[in-house]
Amino acid sequence: MESTRAKTPEAAQRRREFIEELVSLVPVHPATTRTGWLVGQIEGQEAAKGNSLPFNDLMIAASAIEQGYAVLTGNVRDFQKIPGLTVVSL
Repeated sequence: MESTRAKTPEAAQRRREFIEELVSLVPVHPATTRTGWLVGQIEGQEAAKGNSLPFNDLMIAASAIEQGYAVLTGNVRDFQKIPGLTVVSL
């Protein structure tokens, strides 16, 4: 778990507890072969339009499309370019 940025053992423990709680509340879905294919498809389509999207955004978008989820984000600008993706602004 990510707790290495914590400056004290107490902060590291709080960070671990936060992550454990988050994982218990939010479903975690694995990246699949289909996710990879969707990333490639989206990246190719957007590159053909002259759009370059960060890999992490492509993974988030492909995962959301695959699972039938919307993406809640403050980065509407990049995500709204992706066809078939429902984007909700923070």
